[in-house]
Amino acid sequence: GHPRGSKVGPQELLKQIVPTDLPIRNAAHELARKTGTLLYEARISWKDGSIHWIQAKGKVFYDSEGKPHYIIGTSRDITKEKKHQQELEDREKMFRLLADSMPQLVWVGDAHGNITYYNQSMYNYTGLSEEELKDNGWLQIVHPDYREENLKRWQQAVNTGSDYTFENRFRMASGAYRWHLSRAIPQKDAYGNTVMWVGTSTDI
Repeated sequence: GHPRGSKVGPQELLKQIVPTDLPIRNAAHELARKTGTLLYEARISWKDGSIHWIQAKGKVFYDSEGKPHYIIGTSRDITKEKKHQQELEDREKMFRLLADSMPQLVWVGDAHGNITYYNQSMYNYTGLSEEELKDNGWLQIVHPDYREENLKRWQQAVNTGSDYTFENRFRMASGAYRWHLSRAIPQKDAYGNTVMWVGTSTDI
């Protein structure tokens, strides 16, 4: 944030680091003296009051006695990347808030069909924990008569990238089974490759 060619001392630069981020910078330098590698991210304040993110990387060089002698590094402005990351996190929070408020069972899978997220209704309906439902744990709530066909249809959809639709019976926490219509749509990138699945199961 300083004019090109201006002389800025190290103490003045340190004062620009947001106070709560200064310990991060100090700890990174302390670790760098031991490991030889510097890496940290911190916020800096410009004279106009704006806040910017930087990523600092460096390599420590030692003298003949093995003591830190000097360091060569770079500082890169990553403000745009951080802003984009925050926008993605905000969108995910909004999606989870919306999904948790829905009565339907909502779930998200990766490109390979592995379920990575369930909304709160899923846990309420099944009485199962996140640990119990991870991997292919969802199969245990499917009625045995429909389990094989359900998995077959799901794998077919994942392999072909086509929409998934199936009616089956899901076990409640009480042990009773209720009919559900499950649907999932693949989310694809600009090249037509599936990047994730978003699905719902509605009590019918």
